[in-house]
Amino acid sequence: MLSTRSVLKILLAAAAMLSIAHADCPSGWVFYGTSCYKFGINASNLSTWTGCQSTCTDLGATMLCIANSAENSYVQSQINDVYTWLGYSDYGRSPLFNFAWVSGCTSTYAHWNSGEPNNARGIEWYAHMYGNGLWNDAGDTNADRPFWSSDKVFSCACQVTLSQVSE
Repeated sequence: MLSTRSVLKILLAAAAMLSIAHADCPSGWVFYGTSCYKFGINASNLSTWTGCQSTCTDLGATMLCIANSAENSYVQSQINDVYTWLGYSDYGRSPLFNFAWVSGCTSTYAHWNSGEPNNARGIEWYAHMYGNGLWNDAGDTNADRPFWSSDKVFSCACQVTLSQVSE
């Protein structure tokens, strides 16, 4: 009988094999499930959540929406221990901790780190994934994250469903 850890390794390997170019995905994007993903989009303006959102929109895509634990594991396997923004925010929403997917995604899945979200200093409204797959809420800019090293760069990743690509 296989251990849970062995099964997880097999599932991650299968997910990685599915992470291939798909004829309907834009060039440079990878396919998983029903979406095309572009990972590791880095630029100085993309260390902000709002910069990532703008870039994804410019690409005709959305920020990441995580539907389930398998997709969370897949994304984790692709981000190479880099903090990566998710399209999940409670900015301007009441009450606090009322996070929603900005793409209109209806997923109810969340994988918060222990004690998160916590809206530290009253300005953490944007979700990101740590390299370990857990989520945290953070401020938008480096100035909003003074307790982290100033050279910590957040990465941007975007996704588009295959149905959106073929429209």
